Amino acid sequence: GVLGARALGRPVFVTDLGGGYARMPSQWLPLMRRATAYLLISEYSRQLWLHRPAFRRPDHLDVIHGGVDTDHFSPGGAKDPAMVVFVGRLVAHKGVEHLIDAIGPGQRLHVVGRPYDQSYLAFLRDKARGRNVVFEHDVDDAGLVERYRRAAVSVLPSVARDFRGLVTGHAELFGLAAAEAMSCGTATVVTNTASLPEVVADQETGFVVPPGDAGALAVRISQLCENPPLAATMGTAARRRIMEQFTWDATARRCLA
Repeated sequence: GVLGARALGRPVFVTDLGGGYARMPSQWLPLMRRATAYLLISEYSRQLWLHRPAFRRPDHLDVIHGGVDTDHFSPGGAKDPAMVVFVGRLVAHKGVEHLIDAIGPGQRLHVVGRPYDQSYLAFLRDKARGRNVVFEHDVDDAGLVERYRRAAVSVLPSVARDFRGLVTGHAELFGLAAAEAMSCGTATVVTNTASLPEVVADQETGFVVPPGDAGALAVRISQLCENPPLAATMGTAARRRIMEQFTWDATARRCLA
């Protein structure tokens, strides 16, 4: 596609949503040098590409960020101060085990997402035994919005090194689940991993905590569950941040620029 566009004298732009690197012809051939620019969905993604050999990428690496459908993911309804929600694929680098460890008395965790690793799901279910944790694997689009809206706090506890000791080098290129929760007016706690601190403004729209630290997660979750006015203030600020920076219109303007 890149070579075809350039042969026709047209500018051509490439983005990166993660995965498949080992199978890409551009791993061995300088195909991407022919692209006009890369349009990347986070500064974290841009840094990953800057650390690749120059023959694998064009000279221009621009950050456009991702977007959220703010009409679909919108505030509404009453908050449940006991409800904590995680949304995402159930794979080991999501760090859900640390979130399960962080859930305290009077709190209820909804783990919303499809399992992509059955051994990891078994590990999580074993860790959740005796705790107030609900696993939901088949939530539809409307149900997803409803959970974001009802939750007192949404949490993304992602880690670079998972419980098996494996390192994930390109996790959370944007952190879409955090942006969706924020668009629904929900305070969000994330780890200081990959792109997540670019989405969540620490102490303003939620909190950023160290990865793999269940104690730090517990403190911030309790702070929001036990203080609904603080959660509401941060949720309002979260929605405002999305409307200012992470709408699809804003992403389109950055692409055109």
